[in-house]
Amino acid sequence: MSEGLSRRHFLLQSAGLAGASLGLGTQRGAARSAGAPEIRVGLIGLGDRGRRLLGTLLRAARHFDEAEVRVVSLADLQPGHLRRCLRILEEHSATSNGDARAGRPAQARPVALRDYRAMLADDGVDAVLIATPVDQHARQAIDSLAAGKHVYCEKPLAHNIEESA
Repeated sequence: MSEGLSRRHFLLQSAGLAGASLGLGTQRGAARSAGAPEIRVGLIGLGDRGRRLLGTLLRAARHFDEAEVRVVSLADLQPGHLRRCLRILEEHSATSNGDARAGRPAQARPVALRDYRAMLADDGVDAVLIATPVDQHARQAIDSLAAGKHVYCEKPLAHNIEESA
């Protein structure tokens, strides 16, 4: 491992890339074709980890030109976390929408929710990233899978086997 890259930084980046690449191709610099998929992502939990995953997702999405990754929904119990992440998305949208090579229309403002179950009921969400406290991971992951969503969940999934059943 490079001396300039800490283990923590490496794990953070690779976790974000794993979440960002849900179902995406890995060609860099390829033009987005008309038949390429659009991956509509929702984030559950927007505290420090969720905010970092959002930033990593936005940075990583630039490298997956075959598919467009759009954050369409955010869920957190804390209104301040929702506002902060909406602001991050607005700033990202303002800088990337002016990018001529992107050739993409302006992204609509994501839905901000206090209850993650409303996100799971939305057919407009393909995948969810879960970054809530550990005691909530298993229930939210199970609910997400039952709703037919692809799931990236921060580790650990649960404290013990019984919690994840």
